Amino acid sequence: MESKKCVCLCATIDTKAPQACLLQEELTRRNIRCLLVDISLQRAEGSNAQIGPAQILGDAYPAMLQAASRSEAAALMTHGLSALFRELTGSGTIDGIVGIGGGGGASVICKAMTGLPFGFPKLMVTPSASGDTTWLTMGEDILLINPVVDLQAKNGMLRHIFAKTAAILQAQLATAPLAKPEEKAAAVTAFGVTTPCVNRCVSRLEEEGFTVYTFTARGISGGRILERMIQEGRFCAVLDITTSEIIDEVAGGIYSAGEQRLRSAAAAGIPYVVVPGALEMINSTSGQSAGFQAQGRTIYAHTPQMHKIRANAEELTRAGEIFAQRLSHPNGNACLCIPCRGFSSVNQKGKSFYDPEADAAFIRTVQQRMDGQVPVYLADLHINDPAFADLLIQHLLNLCAKQKCSAKEMRNRT
Repeated sequence: MESKKCVCLCATIDTKAPQACLLQEELTRRNIRCLLVDISLQRAEGSNAQIGPAQILGDAYPAMLQAASRSEAAALMTHGLSALFRELTGSGTIDGIVGIGGGGGASVICKAMTGLPFGFPKLMVTPSASGDTTWLTMGEDILLINPVVDLQAKNGMLRHIFAKTAAILQAQLATAPLAKPEEKAAAVTAFGVTTPCVNRCVSRLEEEGFTVYTFTARGISGGRILERMIQEGRFCAVLDITTSEIIDEVAGGIYSAGEQRLRSAAAAGIPYVVVPGALEMINSTSGQSAGFQAQGRTIYAHTPQMHKIRANAEELTRAGEIFAQRLSHPNGNACLCIPCRGFSSVNQKGKSFYDPEADAAFIRTVQQRMDGQVPVYLADLHINDPAFADLLIQHLLNLCAKQKCSAKEMRNRT
């Protein structure tokens, strides 16, 4: 009996045809149909792919063949493949995507996968799955599989890996699609140094009937994903306790989440409570911290590999300007709550990052620059004091009530 499930098998057929054939055999053995897509960056002769580079790129195909560099050709292919993936998933033609390739092929395929619906099966078999993979997955739910050996020959190891890949994909295809967002779902941002506040807020939100999703403030794989899920309408409220990604954006830390950070909830008009949690710490690898150390900056070794650098007044002033600019959206239903006794567990009296004068630069800036429609509340509390968490919940509930009142007024007008 023919399977109703069809997956897109994506590879550079000019260099990986035998390997693509091996994986296709394993998928067929599990009654999974394959739509073979060739992303070769040069003209491939005798390809058996159902969709080739010319079909992917259309009018841009000659430009790819004549590109001055491989990176330029790859950029054109990535753009075309992204559009193809969106078309195939949007029309329901395919039920999943699996790619094979080295670093170049993996980069094209994975970039084209980003932005596809969460929960949609996305697998990539590549030796690049070992080591730092953020550049491949961008924090999204792309499953990377390391074949251990290179994808250059047919051998027992590769057959074993492809058999496992096909089995994993079969299991994913048998799993029900990701459910629609809960009606009362809230997002909360977290870090180890804000954990007591986060834990209490999560418990309080659950007591109020919310389903809570937490996001670690790790930049591309943290705040960036949060912002995207807000844009998709997955949350009715956001408690943004940990916003250290903004100071990384300002000072060149490793966890910058991009310029969309802090914007989506304000633009959507959903209840949005924001806190400068861990805003005083620039995130750095141990190797990168040497330059900060030479400047005489205070450094906190969170782990042997991860160091935190104490942000100064100038950097916090610039962070305050970003808060004011991005939260001041005409649709916004937001407020900013500041714990004046410290923004993290290491930013309090007696701890290494305690520097109230530097923190005051942020406070002054947001008070002066913030749009009048965004209240700024100062609390004579530390971020991890239970009373501060309770205060955040009360502000969020107040914004929820305000939103309901506004919706009721609009209905009455119509």
